[in-house]
Amino acid sequence: MNSRRFLFGFVINFLLVQTGVAQPAAQQVEQPSEVAAKAEDGQKPDTLKEQIIYVPYEKLPQVFEKPARGVFLPYEQFQQLWDAARKNALPQPNQGPPLRSLITNIESSAEVRGDVMEVQALLTIQLLGEGWHEIPLRLADAAISSAMIGEENAR
Repeated sequence: MNSRRFLFGFVINFLLVQTGVAQPAAQQVEQPSEVAAKAEDGQKPDTLKEQIIYVPYEKLPQVFEKPARGVFLPYEQFQQLWDAARKNALPQPNQGPPLRSLITNIESSAEVRGDVMEVQALLTIQLLGEGWHEIPLRLADAAISSAMIGEENAR
């Protein structure tokens, strides 16, 4: 029985000594005069802040394997990350307008001749980009017999 008490006491003392030795040494608080002296010498004062990270080690799968999981960080740190990401983002190329042309007006008249319907239409098309344009008219099975741009034949 005495050997068990001795062993138990030895283990407890060993653990207490180990935890006491493992504690970090107390750091001296830097006095304002020392901070001012560093600033005058051109050295940056230490701006490292203590950060606490909470890890739910007991319920780790339940916390991090959910669809709505997340990472929590201080707003200041989020703002720094956000600003750095926006500063380093690649510039978006100018894509231009979503459409290159737009039919803005249609005036039409139709005439039926036997089995054929002839439609004459005057379209006003606004061009939104430079160069050649393809303008879908969506006429299904209809045929175009002639097309003019102003007084000239369309090509």
